[in-house]
Amino acid sequence: MIPVGSADIPADGDELAHRVAHALTESLHLQPENVAVSAELPSQERVTRLAVDLSGGVIDNRYLSGSAISLRPPASTTGGVPATLESGTLTGRPLVVFGAPVELQLDVEHVPAAWLHDDGDRLWLAFRDERSTSGATAGRAVVEGDVAALSEAVGTAAAAVGRQKGVSVKDVQVRPRTVGPNRWSVDIAARVTKGFASSNVTARAEVRLDEALVLHVDELTAQAGGIIGALAGGIIESVLGRYRNRSFPLTEQTFAGARLTSLDVELGERFTITATLGS
Repeated sequence: MIPVGSADIPADGDELAHRVAHALTESLHLQPENVAVSAELPSQERVTRLAVDLSGGVIDNRYLSGSAISLRPPASTTGGVPATLESGTLTGRPLVVFGAPVELQLDVEHVPAAWLHDDGDRLWLAFRDERSTSGATAGRAVVEGDVAALSEAVGTAAAAVGRQKGVSVKDVQVRPRTVGPNRWSVDIAARVTKGFASSNVTARAEVRLDEALVLHVDELTAQAGGIIGALAGGIIESVLGRYRNRSFPLTEQTFAGARLTSLDVELGERFTITATLGS
């Protein structure tokens, strides 16, 4: 879904581009010079092109602060004025997320949508999960970056969230690895302190993807020692129990009438995730 600001449907592509750029700049705390948007809007029913380039943008702790603008898309995509996004792109080369430079490229076409207002009277170009009438909905997303930088970014974000919850989170280490064909593991360790209580927290997950694009959670564990572990053990287990030893058919999830057709993950010192969608 794409935020378009607080007003009626834009009259043309220039207005659409200006309002999308302003909404993204405010909500993500980006610098205006790092948000480039161009658009073509020949009619309310057709967005022939919408290109968003966030290259050089920095998303940091300001995004999590109390002063950040909270954008909540409409809960339902029914109603509104029907539209189609015929061609859309999102680029970040790079987009720096909590200190980690991430290369991002997303391309979509023939996406069913609608102009809808949320509860705060902000306008959205909201994607609808239905078959497009202008052509087959398709998409491709590629995300890549440095694994070590990503680990540091997770630690930075965890520390910021912990401060908001009154908890100190330090020494976060994230170690994702390839352990077999289409099989990956992630080990996480951190030091959590609340008041005078402190604990070492560890977690491990192992997942695999089969040829039918079904994601299997083969292992999912977490441990916390000391008083914090005693207090949080039951809560941790209740959360993990929802996902452990479960399978998730990724092709059953739809996006604007399209389904996942392939998912490739390359994981070493760098990671590359490539996903394609088709009708």
